[in-house]
Amino acid sequence: MLEQTLGVKLFERLGNNRLVPSELGERFYQQIEGTLQGLEELTWIAQGISTSQRERIRISATPPVLNSDFFIAAVNRFTRDHPDVELRVQWNIRSQIESVVVGRRADIGVCAGPSEHPALLDTPLLHLNAALAVPVSHPLANSEEASLEDVSPRDLLLDQGRPILPPMANTGTGWLASEPGPLDVQMSVTAMRLVSTGCRVAICEPLSCEWFGETVAFVPYRPAIDLNYGCFQLRDRPPSEAERALVAQLVKSANEWQARHMQFRA
Repeated sequence: MLEQTLGVKLFERLGNNRLVPSELGERFYQQIEGTLQGLEELTWIAQGISTSQRERIRISATPPVLNSDFFIAAVNRFTRDHPDVELRVQWNIRSQIESVVVGRRADIGVCAGPSEHPALLDTPLLHLNAALAVPVSHPLANSEEASLEDVSPRDLLLDQGRPILPPMANTGTGWLASEPGPLDVQMSVTAMRLVSTGCRVAICEPLSCEWFGETVAFVPYRPAIDLNYGCFQLRDRPPSEAERALVAQLVKSANEWQARHMQFRA
């Protein structure tokens, strides 16, 4: 019925009454995925209206932020100080954070920035340099800085889709093009877990350095790769007092984290 209404073939029909999404069907789902997410939240929103007067805040962040010490500290402080506010923390990829906030499917977005979207207000949190993560037993573990030339391409974990790749790859050495590594890892936490086993290294955000401090050393990377993080909010939607308090906690925790890790300041 939906295919007839849209005039688009959404599924391929196989034997035994099996259906698999067509190429157009996959593209259609990608376009409406955010809408579906909003529908899934209707029950949560309705329950909040019918059962209590508590304010509810949705914050969407990328995995490196969600697993960072400064973010966890900010959430803990906020929930302690605002027990009557319900906070929903959800993850998303960087390329979708802005559209999630603009589409009002999240009240606050936290991720790498800056944002150039005209509808968003960007509150800076951290200005960092990328790090080379190595096992604590690695010869580079106590170095003041490290570069691609210091490691073997066969040992490097690298996600080809990560936003830090282009400036790193354009260092003029041709290193990546000539000797690509054998393992591509999308999630920073997964990469850190692999590094902690003692057989890999990774170029990464240093946000998880305290979490993996006993098994992984984070060495400032050179040439520097700037990594800016911030909070995104709608410009035309005045934030509530609770939202202002949450952003203030994020800024405070980010400043405290930066003070402990000045070696990563860009």
